[in-house]
Order: sequence, then C-alpha cells, then structure tokens
Amino acid sequence: MDKGNVAAAIGLKTTPVVVFNGTHTVVVESFVAALRSAIGGEKAATIKMGDASEREVKLQYVPPGNVTIVFDDAKFTFPEADLLTSTKTARKRALKRVFSQAPLTADEEKVWFTNAERDVLSAGEYTDLVQQLRDTPENVIAALGAPQPLNAEKLIPKELSYYTRLVGPIQKVANFADYLIGECKQHSSWLLSRRPVGLRRLAYSAVARSLIPFDELNGLALSEIADLLAAEDPFSLVFGFELCQDRLSKGEREAAALGTKFLKRLFGDEAWLQSRLELFSACAVIGMVTLRRAANDPPPPLSWFRLAVLSHAGVLATALRGIKKTSGFFKWSANDFGGTYLWHLVIDPRDEPRWEPDWIGPGAVKAELIGRCCNTLMLLKPAKRPKAWKELIDSALGGLDTKLLAFFPGPLDGFLPLSSPIQAEAALVEVRSLLRGRSSFKRAPGIILLAYGGAIDARLKDEIFRLLESSNEQLAKLKTADQVLRCCAYIAAITRDQELGKAVVARCLRLISHTMKPDGVLRLLLISMQACAANADRTAYYQEAASIATRFAYSVPLSAALEMRKVFETMKCRDPRLAASFGRAEAILEALLLAA
Repeated sequence: MDKGNVAAAIGLKTTPVVVFNGTHTVVVESFVAALRSAIGGEKAATIKMGDASEREVKLQYVPPGNVTIVFDDAKFTFPEADLLTSTKTARKRALKRVFSQAPLTADEEKVWFTNAERDVLSAGEYTDLVQQLRDTPENVIAALGAPQPLNAEKLIPKELSYYTRLVGPIQKVANFADYLIGECKQHSSWLLSRRPVGLRRLAYSAVARSLIPFDELNGLALSEIADLLAAEDPFSLVFGFELCQDRLSKGEREAAALGTKFLKRLFGDEAWLQSRLELFSACAVIGMVTLRRAANDPPPPLSWFRLAVLSHAGVLATALRGIKKTSGFFKWSANDFGGTYLWHLVIDPRDEPRWEPDWIGPGAVKAELIGRCCNTLMLLKPAKRPKAWKELIDSALGGLDTKLLAFFPGPLDGFLPLSSPIQAEAALVEVRSLLRGRSSFKRAPGIILLAYGGAIDARLKDEIFRLLESSNEQLAKLKTADQVLRCCAYIAAITRDQELGKAVVARCLRLISHTMKPDGVLRLLLISMQACAANADRTAYYQEAASIATRFAYSVPLSAALEMRKVFETMKCRDPRLAASFGRAEAILEALLLAA
C-alpha cells in the first residue's frame, strides 16, 4: 500500500507537492497552473507553497516549451511545459519532441500518446511524465553535469524503470541467450528507431560483444558510427570499433580508417584512458551495492542486474567527465563501498561462477577492453587485418603484465555457452599431462591462470584435488595458503565440484587460530563462501552456507566475532534468504560476545 492509500484509509487528506532544487516546495496543482498560465501568455502568477503560504512569481516563456518561474530568491526553468497545451496536435508534437531527446520504452510512449489523444494532461499526469523523462540516461547526464557534491543517492537511480529504458525489460526467461534474441532484441530495434539518442544508449550497454545487434545496425552510415568517437566511456568506443570491423568484413573499406580512429581514441592517451577506467570502475562498484537494495523484491536475474549496473556505469563515466581527480573518486568508492561489494558479490558465483569480483578494477577492465579488441581483430582473415589496427592492439596487449589477462571471462560471458580451449581431446591430454607433472601447487603457480582462461573443467577435477591434498607445506600458513585456496574455490565453483568445495572449507577452518586477526578470518570466510558455489542447487547451497557459517562461528576468536556478524548482515542484504542459513551462526556469535 502506497502512502496515498494509507492516508486515505485513516482519513487524512494529502496535498501533492514538488520540490525544486531542495529549497522550494510547491503544491503540484499550483505549479502546473502556473505553467499553463505561462504558455497562455501570462507574465505573472501566484503560487501556493507547501507550507500553505503564497508567493508571487514572474513567468517567462520561450517556445517551444521552456517556462521559467522566477521567485524573488531563485528561478527555475522547465523545458517540457508545452506538454500541457490545450490542443491535441500541439500535445502530440510536444511528446514527439521530448521523446526524441529522451526516449522512454515503446510501451510507455504508447500510453502517453494515448493520453494526449484523449485529453489535456492533468497535473498528476504531467508530473508523472516529467519524472519518467528525468529517469532517462540523457537527463541523468544533464543533472550530474554541473559541479555538485556527489553521493550514491544521486548517482544510482533506484527505479528499475530507468534501467529498462537503458538496457531493455527485466529478463523473464531463464536463459540469458534467449533474452538477447527476444526481449533485448526488441528493445534494441526500438532504440535504433530513435537515432542518434537510441544508438548512444546501445553503445552504453555494449559491455559484451554478444549484446551488439550487428544485423540491425547494417543501415547505419559510417558518419553515425563516427559520432561515437566523442564517447567518454570505454565500452562505447569498443562498440564503435567492433561496428567498424563488422563493416570492413562486409567490404566497406572506409571502415578501416574509422576503426583506427576508435583504437587511437581508446589507447592513444594512457592518462585519459586511466581516468575513464577509474570512473567506470568506481561507478560499477557503487552501482552493484546501491542498486541491490532497491532490486531485491523480487531480485532480477543476475545477468540482467549486471547488464543494468555496468551500462549505467558507462552513463556515469560520461556524466562525470568533468571530474579531474578520478583516482580520488575511485579511492572513495573503494573505501566506502568496496567491502560491501565483495560480500555481496561472493554470492554471485552460485548463479555465475566464472567472473571474479576483483575484475572490476581499472587494470582488469583495461585488459578486458584489449581482449575484446584482439578477438575482434581475429575475426578478420589475416590478409584483411589493417596494419594500423594490429600495431595499436599489439602495443596495448604488450603493455599488460600477463597477456592472458585480456582473455579472462567478462561479467556477462558466464551466462552464455562457453567455448572451452580444451574441447579437443588432444588439448585435454596436454593439460592433464601438465598437471600430472606437478607434485603440488607450489610447483604449478600458473594453474589459476589456466582456470581463468577456461582450460580447467570438470574432467580435470581429480588432478586439482590431488594437488590440493599434496600442498600441505603451502597450506600451513595463511600467507601461502590464501592463493591456493582461492584457486581451488574458484575451480570448485566453475566445475560445481562439491567434494572439492568441502575440502577447501575444511582447509580454511583448519587455519583459524585464536590469535588470528579478524582480517585473516574474514579472508578465509570469503574463500569458503566462494567454494559454497560448488552447489548449483539452491537448496543445497543454502544448506552448505548454513554449515559454513555455523562452523566458522564456533571457530573464530572473540576479536573476529563482531566483524563476522557484520558480514552476515551485509550478505543478508544481498540475499535475504540467507537469514535462515545464518540464524544459528548469529546466535553463536551473539552468545560469544555476551560472554566476553
């Protein structure tokens, strides 16, 4: 029941108000009446304030729809006042104008055209429509463009309708691939009918190549693609480059020069790219944490949630392009949201285990961008690969400490069929032989890279288990055990190997001592919860989570009890169903704290 219904139920009369810039509260009916007066030619009006007082204001109208209301201490401009005109033709013309600048979804626009056809918009309808227009990427960018104090509330829209306008409707089908060829494709087609704004939105959401509707983009002129060179978010630039590769593969030679421009824009200025990556990563972390609070009743599929958050991070990278010290902004996001981010995302492997939360950092995102460009270049036959493209991409790839980083899974790759590099039997034999030639993890430091690259699958789990059991020397201390256990937890999750997952948890618990600092205990709990994702079945997952939490609660020193209880609270915010799993563990921790 909303507030209005509650008020009506208990006999209270409410008066809708709007707040301008946090300083002027005005009664909605009076505000809309003033707008109508302005477009009717009036130069002044009396406005009723939220406290029941009245203020005299001046009115200024500049066609087609700009009305400025001038108070004695401030003035406010409203660019959509022509939506209130009395003639049907003018209202529909106003709708076409505002939707060309900030499209809604196809269904939403259809409703508003129907309303405009029927009658003059009421005060409530007008404010509802204006709010929907405000909740679009274009208006978010405009609102955040001016210098101002920033916080999560300003940066992350809470209404999921904003994200449906950006990336498409909330995924209803179980399979993400089916979503891409169904509802998502329909949304892409709708956006492309609203160029150039719609094309810009598609670029924001191009956080994976699989999201790009190449066939539908055949009608774009290269000049339209070239407009994306002004983009401030890195994935939009990769989107532009991938469109150039697609056109070049179809014989458009002019696309080669444009593709070079995209690569130079992306990789030509290291300092610029670093600043864009810091903004993107910071906004992604803030979004993952902040939107989850509003998107948990019921939670959308993880694939759609990631798509929405990461696409909005691209919008914010554009909106916040005026920030000079992006490293400071990134540090703020890490300090204020990083801990919650890790404990929220440790639950994600239950649904998608291949992408690691650490890979949202600027360096990892850069590697992903380079990998996408490499893969895009490889789609061309060797003789058709432009020399300039190869040189720019090879240079970027050579700047990575480990080239394999560029080919780790992206945040949406795990929701789509995986092309394993060891599908061929000969490749499987080669990797198995490599593992058998190692006596412990100490002798095989590169296994985690093989796992990240997709070269470890369920057929090799026996070899991984053997290496874990023979790595006692490394597993004796947290400092050396951490990397081994993280590797095995990741492999347990991607192979859904419950036996390996339980072995990782047991090893983590064995390391806990009464002198261990809270940070060490929480690192082991984080590893154990990742290993819990070996249970793909939801019921089994929650049962194992309950077991892990309880065993840790019995094992932790008093110094870590309070921090662990906070962690459980954070994880319950991410997934409220964990409340039942953590109940016993929380009772044990409470008793431990009370007895101290």
